[in-house]
Amino acid sequence: MAGPNVPSDTTKKDVALGVISLQSLINGDPSTEAMLLKACTDLGFFYLDCVDGCSGRIMEEVQAMYSLATNFYDLPQGAKSEWLVDRDHDEHLVMG
Repeated sequence: MAGPNVPSDTTKKDVALGVISLQSLINGDPSTEAMLLKACTDLGFFYLDCVDGCSGRIMEEVQAMYSLATNFYDLPQGAKSEWLVDRDHDEHLVMG
């Protein structure tokens, strides 16, 4: 059953998130780079598979990026609204 804001005809296929291999990105795999670009530009979200490539350093960097994101989204709306918005792409896309 769909949630209150999800059309009833929405399927798993409609909302499926892509899985991007961190190790493949580190290795410079062109097809994985293309998948990442597609995931970022089409839906804006993806799963990052860290199973094969996560050393302690990489996990620290992932945690640091997560902390940056959560710190940003924890800001009051007024502070977030000060960031440049790309109105040609999406009025809700924040760039900075």
